[in-house]
Amino acid sequence: MSFQPTFLAIVAGALLLPGIFAVWAFYRAARTNEIDLPLPGLKSAAGIGQVGAFAVASHLVFASLLLALAHSECGAWGAAFNPYITSVPDDPNSLLSTIAGALAGLAILSCIALLLGRVAGEVVLSMGTGSMFYGAFADLFVAGEGNSKFIYGYVLTKLENNGSVIGYQGTVTSFIPGEDRFPDKIQLSQASMFTLNVYTGKRREFETKIKSIALHRDEWSNIAFKVFEYRKGA
Repeated sequence: MSFQPTFLAIVAGALLLPGIFAVWAFYRAARTNEIDLPLPGLKSAAGIGQVGAFAVASHLVFASLLLALAHSECGAWGAAFNPYITSVPDDPNSLLSTIAGALAGLAILSCIALLLGRVAGEVVLSMGTGSMFYGAFADLFVAGEGNSKFIYGYVLTKLENNGSVIGYQGTVTSFIPGEDRFPDKIQLSQASMFTLNVYTGKRREFETKIKSIALHRDEWSNIAFKVFEYRKGA
């Protein structure tokens, strides 16, 4: 039985899946309590490059494993879980067995990709190159790691009232960066509003608490962060 173009496209897409899984695990390794990193878009050069590189690496590792099994006493196992099929048999029973084996092999390949992506992410973080994940705020999130710490955010909006700029302050619960790794959206909990007169420096705080507020980068003129740490007995 020969391959049809549509079937070839499905196979090509399936073989690319490990790269997507690996990229997901790669960025997942850098996730913190405050930040959930978005994956690079597949339409961007960076996204295509990362998915492609991880896909190739995952396939190389899995193909090496299959090759090692083929030259061992477990060669039959390697052949049974081989997703790299070039033809499918006409016999229905053999066809089902071949497809099942290919899907099982693809599942194993995806698990390898997840592990590979996670390890790569941990290595990048251990090398102190967190800027790849967090951009200019890498030092902030590294300093804010740990259950005893939290990040406090100050946001100056573009709104003014009688010459004073309106701002919000509160605990950062969600920090979503854009593709340029600068903050795209920030969510603050237990927030309060304040006003700041940029000419006199006079600052006024309001006691009313806002349980949660989300602000988009188009809404602010400036932002600042500070790391606080809980201390026993404090």
